[in-house]
Amino acid sequence: MSSTAGRVQAALRRNRFADGSHDVGGGNVVATSIGAVRRGPSKAQVGGARAMLPGASVRTVRDIMAPDVFWLAADTPLELAAQALADRQISGAPACEADGKVVGMITKTDLAEHFGPAHQARLVRDVMTPEIFAVGPDEPIERAIQLMAFEGVHRLLVLEADRLAGIVTSMDVLRELAGFPRPGGRVVAVAPPP
Repeated sequence: MSSTAGRVQAALRRNRFADGSHDVGGGNVVATSIGAVRRGPSKAQVGGARAMLPGASVRTVRDIMAPDVFWLAADTPLELAAQALADRQISGAPACEADGKVVGMITKTDLAEHFGPAHQARLVRDVMTPEIFAVGPDEPIERAIQLMAFEGVHRLLVLEADRLAGIVTSMDVLRELAGFPRPGGRVVAVAPPP
C-alpha cells in the first residue's frame, strides 16, 4: 500500500464515529433530493481531522474536477438519454430543469431497470435518482473521498452557489492519489487491425 493511500485510510479511521459512521463533512450540504436537504455532521462533532501529506498544500476538489459537465434535461425521453450516455461513454449524468437547477442523477442502472416497450414514453425525471451528492469546488479532496466512501457513490456533483460547476468521479480521485495528471479529454484505446 502506498504511503498516500495509508494516510487517507488512517484519516478515514480517525473520522469514524463510535457507531461506525464517518465524518462526511463539516456541516455542509452533502446530499439533496427534491424538497429535502441532508447535512453531514459538523467538524466540532468529529474533530475535523484531515489526511494531509507533510509539507503539502491542500488540494481542492477544483484541482481534480471536470468543469465541463454533460447533463440531461429532466424531460428527455429515456431512449435519447441512453443514446447520449452511450455516445459519450459515461455511466451517468446530472438531470437538470430548464433553469439549470439540478434535480437528480440518471445512470446506466436507472436506464437498464426501465428498458423496454413499456417504458418508451417515460422521461428522465420518471426514473432518475432524485437524491444527489455534492461538494463545493473549494473543499479539500479528502472531503470528496470521505463522502464517496461513506455514501458508496462513484460521482459527486460540484455545486457553486447552487449551480453545477463540475463533477468529480472516483477515477479523478484515484488519478490524484496515484499522482497522474488530469487528462485533457477521454482517451479511447483502439487496437490496430490484424
